[in-house]
Amino acid sequence: MKNKKPRYQDEDLLSVNNAAKFLGLSPSFLRTIKNRREIPYYLVSGCVRFKIADLKDYIVSCRIEVVEKEMAVDHV
Repeated sequence: MKNKKPRYQDEDLLSVNNAAKFLGLSPSFLRTIKNRREIPYYLVSGCVRFKIADLKDYIVSCRIEVVEKEMAVDHV
């Protein structure tokens, strides 16, 4: 059987390790941005959990817009 990626719903809660995999980050860096309060999280019975919808919002917040360069015109 092939390894399939899990299908998550926006309301699903992930552990630090699974959330880090979802974002393509190391668990230690995810803890760093959590501690900086750059990403929302839940504390469920003493365990840190991340909602899929919040992870998706974080990805969107990291987007850097493309700046179009003006075409250089050579004056002769």
